[in-house]
Amino acid sequence: MSSDTDDNGPGARDNGGTFRPALAVAYMALVAVLSLLPSGALPEAPGGFHADKMGHVVLYAGMGALCLHATRTPRSVLPALAAGALCSTYGAILECLQPIVQPGSRVFSFTDMAANTAGAFLGVLLYARLNRIRRDRRSRD
Repeated sequence: MSSDTDDNGPGARDNGGTFRPALAVAYMALVAVLSLLPSGALPEAPGGFHADKMGHVVLYAGMGALCLHATRTPRSVLPALAAGALCSTYGAILECLQPIVQPGSRVFSFTDMAANTAGAFLGVLLYARLNRIRRDRRSRD
């Protein structure tokens, strides 16, 4: 496989330019808006506590995947760990801001932070795995 068909390696063709990081930043902004809205502005999750935490996992899995995609180096462990850590830290910051921005409406939650962290690293792992499967299929073609 030549480097001009692999969009993830050094010297590779630029198939995303600044779009990849811009997409990740836009997604992070969306998560911030959703996280800092008053609690009554969002619909109640059917299923209560567990559905709410699954929502956090899914939202942050998307963020983890997009942040790793933005690095353009999903084969390396360090960018994967950095993407997961970035998303996890971002979630912790948003959790800390909730009671400040929406006092009386939103509260700090360790369980939300745990769900955010689990989701971020799950997204990174899934993205890395799917990228490897895609790369392996390309090499066989």
